[in-house]
Amino acid sequence: MANDFIGPRLPPELAGPGEVASGLTRALDTTFATDPSGGAAVLFYGAINELVSSNPTPAASRLRTQPDVLARLINLTSRLTPESSDSLYQQGYFATKLLMQSENNSNTVAAILDDIDYSTSRNSPIYTVMRGLMLSVTCLALAAGFSSLIYLLSGNSGIAYIKMVETPIIVAPLFGMLGSIVSILLRLSEFETATRRSRQFLRMTGMMLPLVGAIFACVSCAVFASGIINFGFASADGSLRSIESPYFYVVIGFLSGFSERFTRGLLGNAENILTSQSDTRIATTNGSLLAQVSTRKEVTQLSTDKVGP
Repeated sequence: MANDFIGPRLPPELAGPGEVASGLTRALDTTFATDPSGGAAVLFYGAINELVSSNPTPAASRLRTQPDVLARLINLTSRLTPESSDSLYQQGYFATKLLMQSENNSNTVAAILDDIDYSTSRNSPIYTVMRGLMLSVTCLALAAGFSSLIYLLSGNSGIAYIKMVETPIIVAPLFGMLGSIVSILLRLSEFETATRRSRQFLRMTGMMLPLVGAIFACVSCAVFASGIINFGFASADGSLRSIESPYFYVVIGFLSGFSERFTRGLLGNAENILTSQSDTRIATTNGSLLAQVSTRKEVTQLSTDKVGP
């Protein structure tokens, strides 16, 4: 088996049957020390061949106790390409050496292999984001179910519960979370090139975006419900209908979670309105004169009403 070398062919002086298992590592160590860019891949493939060409007893023991780790380690020979980073070959080399030293190092080797898989697979960042997303959805669903159970067990009727659920402050954040989830699913392809991002960052991104969508939806709901932004629908007779319908807040909540620009634009308009209102003051003089004066750069409106006799 020693002649069935995996990976690039070694120089003739290093390819003999006895050299692979004994003097190969020392020679490759010298190669790596003098030429790190060329020796990293040779070191890795040499260690793999040393692992698979060892005497039958340790090999059988490894196959019996840690088949998954050993299979993943050998499969790296097909995952790593000549264009792969030298650091990946070095990680594979160290993982192979750790596995050869002791079977107790299998957890450490598995952690190294996880890191290599994350760096070489375009789907690993997507899986990380999806795990965070599923964890967030699970936690939010459990929290909603627990709150509903407490409400029903407190003696409230089902009709009262349905009416409570239809309130805007409940409808908006619920669909805000759904809008955020849909937004993440539609943008999964953007995470394929995020291999330089840490797994913790991507997992927290998947976990926190639904919560951010729910918060944005609550704020958008409050902006419309408070009347800061007057909005309504024209009916057939030309009158203005109110926006108390839960369907309106379904749309607002979903848009707030789906598009951050929608909420930012909405908050920008609300800020402009509040700033304009803060520049307006109502003054009363001697109880007989009511004047509304706008002092934003210039007086824009002046009205007087006679209040007294």
